[in-house]
Amino acid sequence: MAEVKQRYTELRQTVNQYETRAERYSILTIPAVFPKDGYSDSQKMEDSLSHSLGAMAVNSLSAKIVNSLMPSASIPFKLDPDSQAMEMLTDGDSKLREEINKMTSTQSVRINKEMEAQDMRTPLYDIVGYLQIVGSCVIEKVVGKGIRYHGLRSFGVSLDDSGNPLEIGLMEEISPRNIPEGLDIGEVDDINDTVKLYTLYQLEDSTWTMRQEINDKLIDERTYTDETLPVQYVGWSFNKGDTYHRPYCEQWRGDLNAYNQLSRVLNDGSVIASKSLLFVNPMGVTKKVHVANSLNGDVLDGRMDDVTSFQLDKNFDFKIPMERLSQLKDILSRAFLMNSSSTRDAERVTAQEVAYMARELESTLSGIYSKFATSITKRLVTWVMNELNIKFDTIDVNIITGLNALGKTAESQKLDGLIQRIVQLNAQNRLNAAEVINRYALYEGVDPTGLFKTDSEVAQEQKASQEQMQEQTMMQEGAASLGRTAGEGAGQKMTQE
Repeated sequence: MAEVKQRYTELRQTVNQYETRAERYSILTIPAVFPKDGYSDSQKMEDSLSHSLGAMAVNSLSAKIVNSLMPSASIPFKLDPDSQAMEMLTDGDSKLREEINKMTSTQSVRINKEMEAQDMRTPLYDIVGYLQIVGSCVIEKVVGKGIRYHGLRSFGVSLDDSGNPLEIGLMEEISPRNIPEGLDIGEVDDINDTVKLYTLYQLEDSTWTMRQEINDKLIDERTYTDETLPVQYVGWSFNKGDTYHRPYCEQWRGDLNAYNQLSRVLNDGSVIASKSLLFVNPMGVTKKVHVANSLNGDVLDGRMDDVTSFQLDKNFDFKIPMERLSQLKDILSRAFLMNSSSTRDAERVTAQEVAYMARELESTLSGIYSKFATSITKRLVTWVMNELNIKFDTIDVNIITGLNALGKTAESQKLDGLIQRIVQLNAQNRLNAAEVINRYALYEGVDPTGLFKTDSEVAQEQKASQEQMQEQTMMQEGAASLGRTAGEGAGQKMTQE
């Protein structure tokens, strides 16, 4: 059969030109990201790089994008119940609305904790850096163990005119020991060798069909929906007619290449200029051997004019490339947001800083933040919800990511301002305290379960407090009555006497 392997090969027919470009951009930035085909860790890497600015630029932009997509200071998404469905379901019942908001807040915290437990943030740094240099990859969800990605040399895709995948083919080399027992994969020459596993995902009528082959034998076949599909194709920028996405470094290849060439010129010139050589006039009276073997402070026979030192009179010539190098550094620093100071160098930053950085990414990189918020962050949330079996059967809940999700802090500030105005109007008795508390918990990403008292508990405490006050009042009145009775009795006795 070998239908899966054959289709995988067909999908990769135009990949060579994209791999060649990726090798070129990798050399200019981080050579280890995409070395030449066939490279192994036992070989010496071909390296013509004369600077580290490219690596610094890629790593800086990766950190900013990941810290905006999955900030450690807050939940990077929002579960938003459909407003129309909410009205129909609650029918004006404020307590039911409160319970629904509490439920979404609780589940948001649960999902975020699971994402942290599976350490999904760490692989994203490598993925975003890879996209900047190579252009595209396939992210795969490993059940209960986070995510991993497949590079350009191990996948093929078929894209529509908008850059969305219609087919995804993967190739992995796995050990026969990792294949489940009882699965017929044919003969294996050596158990220590690897076998190639081919996986093909094909979309038809909103349903994804997955087939897997090893040694030309079909070993598995399943179907998925868009929500349950365990892989996600992600690319940086797409032009109509392309078969794969293009990397961010392609837009700045001229500046990166020029910076590398000028850096090499200055590096080589600096090495030459720093070379220390002494010249002794062979026709003079000074002996060369005396100069070579002398110590500091020695007194020699000779003339100062007989000895000169090597000097490279290229200071003016080096000034021009140095000025151009400075200009290129400024251009690349702005392109990769290296000069940005939107966030402090701290373990935890405020939500306002994260939102500011996200807006900067959105405006500078032409919507790449919103694109990744949908294709990466939202997909991660969907995968975790499926693993935790979180479903909302009674009401439709939308997963909001990107700038809209980071706007929770702004909503909290708006609520602060509204409550202050209500207090100034002396109308705080019109506020529903329980609803206000739950909204603050939702905005801050705090699970309110068990944190606040229920209405019945508050009513019972108020009743108990009233009863206690009544008992104290009765005891005080009884004591006063006894005192008055005792005083009247003593007065009557004195009168009789």
